[in-house]
Amino acid sequence: MKTVALLGNPNVGKTTLFNLLTGSNQKVGNWSGVTIDKKEGFFDDIKIVDLPGIYAMDTYSNEEIVSKNFLLNEDVDIILNIVDASNIDRNLYLTTQLKQFNKPIVLAVNMIDVAEKKGIFIDFNILSSLLDVTIVPIQASKGLGISEIKATLKNLEALKCTNKINSFSSEKETYKYIETILSKSQKNIKSKTSKRNDKLDSLLLNPWLAYPIFFMILALMFQVTFSWIGQPLSDLLGVLVDDYFTPFVANSISSFNPWFQSLILDGIIAGVGGIIVLLPIILSLFTCITILEDSGYMARVAFLMDKIMRKIGLSGKAFIPMIMGFGCSVPAIMNARTLESEKDRKLTALLVPLMSCNARLPVYSIFALVFFPKHIGIVVASLYFLGIIMAFVIGLIFNKTIFKNDEEPFLIELPEYKAPSFKNLSNQLLEKTKSFLTKAGTLIFAMSIVLWFLSNFNIHGLCDVNDSILASIGTFIAPIFKPLGFGNWQSSVSLLTGLLAKESVVASMSVIFSGDLYAVLPLHFTALSAFSFMVFVLLYTPCISVIGTMKKEFGNKMCAFSVIYQVLLAWIASFAVYNIGSLIIYNKSYIEIFITALLLISAIFILYRSSKNNSCKNCKGSCDNCNIKLEK
Repeated sequence: MKTVALLGNPNVGKTTLFNLLTGSNQKVGNWSGVTIDKKEGFFDDIKIVDLPGIYAMDTYSNEEIVSKNFLLNEDVDIILNIVDASNIDRNLYLTTQLKQFNKPIVLAVNMIDVAEKKGIFIDFNILSSLLDVTIVPIQASKGLGISEIKATLKNLEALKCTNKINSFSSEKETYKYIETILSKSQKNIKSKTSKRNDKLDSLLLNPWLAYPIFFMILALMFQVTFSWIGQPLSDLLGVLVDDYFTPFVANSISSFNPWFQSLILDGIIAGVGGIIVLLPIILSLFTCITILEDSGYMARVAFLMDKIMRKIGLSGKAFIPMIMGFGCSVPAIMNARTLESEKDRKLTALLVPLMSCNARLPVYSIFALVFFPKHIGIVVASLYFLGIIMAFVIGLIFNKTIFKNDEEPFLIELPEYKAPSFKNLSNQLLEKTKSFLTKAGTLIFAMSIVLWFLSNFNIHGLCDVNDSILASIGTFIAPIFKPLGFGNWQSSVSLLTGLLAKESVVASMSVIFSGDLYAVLPLHFTALSAFSFMVFVLLYTPCISVIGTMKKEFGNKMCAFSVIYQVLLAWIASFAVYNIGSLIIYNKSYIEIFITALLLISAIFILYRSSKNNSCKNCKGSCDNCNIKLEK
């Protein structure tokens, strides 16, 4: 029986091709040691092994390791490499690496119809000769070319397999080679769509207008979220919960014991309800981001940001996962796989959690509405921009210490401009709503009950909240946050629960304070300490889901490093905000300025020294030359 390894980039039609080749004759399991699907299928005497979608063979994620080990250690007869014809320059990078295994390669060039619509025409005979591989053009979505693929795989003896293996010293050299062979085998003809794209690009990528337009779009996005749609709908939902639903429930359980009433009203409804009312704000912001992505504008933003991103050693393409981080850090870190170099993937993954995700938005919304009611949009926007600025600063530090390396080439496909798909937008919003409500109905529900119990009981039984188990825990850790302006035990406990999910910070406060947060928060915070608190929430360790993703993608050491540095960064930033703000507002002495500056300098020095210790003594700044790998 022949064994065929099916490989390709994500989203090129690999799964569709696998299903068409094998039909229902498939087996699914897991690869040893990793939670990645192992798919095997059969037709005639040929076994097709569907390997995980990857972009390169020189990285260290579980997917790349599984694929590389299979090609090295298993008896593979043929490599079936599927590529996207409309993005073939990017896809052929993997092909050049697959040739190093000296196996017959069948190159299935998919989506040729999409490529032709974009004015891309490929001479497959010339390309086959230059690459020295067998090429079969297909349209997997329509089932075209599948019979040709099967016939080619059966005829192993006729497949090209010479010892002609290209060796490249760098990614830049590899892409130069790809560009050379495509210049001989590919023709690009300007279509009507291309001409329209050029006109729009002349405006949106204009050296003078591009950045003002980008910032105007961001300002409009926050205006929609906090002034026009999101916040008004959230207020309306809050009225329904507070004025109608809560009194109805309170009246229904009025005959029950007071402690049970407290559990339902002050625990479950206060915790879960306090989060549910913020759903319109989250969906409004997510809608704006999705529209920008679907329209093709986000890829242009990556292009615009390339010059800025180069300052921290990243390409503009790294800006895309960072933008995704505004929604959720989990898919953003996973999207970092698309970056070509190991350095870019690791550095991007470390910086992504500094982008303010949707889960942090409930905290900003509540605190900004209470302490900055006339400037909600400005305050929230400032936190988002602060996250970007801190990512830039930390990126500069890491680029000069941990990740010293040569710059990588920047290649990005600029998709066509198009009207956002209503179907896609609806599906995305439905999925986001489902995910949010599931979290509220499970994690936050369970946590609200636990917090209510801990805040109402001690070892002696039912008690006042200030004598509870939760108060004891909070009092123990509160001194850590006192220099930041919020040294009360309630805030400390809320931050602790935020490690489970950032939405839990607000839910925890709703349970602990057992009252209207809009009325209670001013008793425990000033405007300055509230802003300091929001800065800490912005920068400190992300939720457990993000930590798990970081561990899965990059290993234990890098995961631990990410957690520790973010806690230190959050503390330092909040300390600076509160103390410098106090100096300005309350006219404190210059001694405190000196102490603050000294602490900041010391902290930066410690971060620098700790990062230096992660490399070997003879390190020249190249990950390839270093014997110590950060993620292992």
